[in-house]
Amino acid sequence: MKECKDHLGNCYKSITAMCRAYNISSSLFNRRISAGKSIEEALTTAVGCKDHKGNIYKSRGEMAKAYGIKEKTLNNRLRLGYSMEEALTKSLYVCRNRYTDHLGNKFSSLKDMCAYHNISIDGYEKGIKLGKSLENILEHINIRDHEGNGFSSIDDMCGHWGITRHTYFNRIKRGLSMQEALTQPIKSRKPGKRCVYEGREYSSLNELYRHYGIHEYAVSYIMCRYKLSRNDAIKYLIENGRCKLGRQE
Repeated sequence: MKECKDHLGNCYKSITAMCRAYNISSSLFNRRISAGKSIEEALTTAVGCKDHKGNIYKSRGEMAKAYGIKEKTLNNRLRLGYSMEEALTKSLYVCRNRYTDHLGNKFSSLKDMCAYHNISIDGYEKGIKLGKSLENILEHINIRDHEGNGFSSIDDMCGHWGITRHTYFNRIKRGLSMQEALTQPIKSRKPGKRCVYEGREYSSLNELYRHYGIHEYAVSYIMCRYKLSRNDAIKYLIENGRCKLGRQE
């Protein structure tokens, strides 16, 4: 084996022997050298974990024990974005309400917060990995319209604006903006038969829809989604404020 010297000029029969003298593994020494460290840094840099005060510990578990907390607690806090000092010194009592949703509600655990918002922990963590905001994750928002309204799907967004998914994508393909695709009026159809709603007669469904400011496709969407009659779908849209044109007297 080829002899080697440390930073002090001491000679060793091999790198393994030199590393053994400094109580580190040869693989760690080689990794440090490959990372651009000098021989002195590779041999003398302490092995283990360092706290915010610069104290060195053999392991993260030993460091956590020195501060009177569990290693799992330390790991969870660091994963949540705590600084090393906060993770080691924050009291357990304060940490009980660590999880706060976008509405300001506090929870003792991630499980409780997810259960409150009817979302799985896997779904929450997937949203975090995708870079979604906390509000979008907990409110099941996957898309927002030009006004900032959140929806769980494109179908829901289109239904809110009274158009079909097919119409929306056709308009987008033609180069229209989201606002134009959602708000451009549907070409009027031929007048239909007379109809009655809430004791009042209308010359056609279009007149009824215009009176309440309801989109024709919104009615169809609600009928299909909730298995409602036309009159019940109209009532649903009126009661839930889903009218876009404004009621006309």
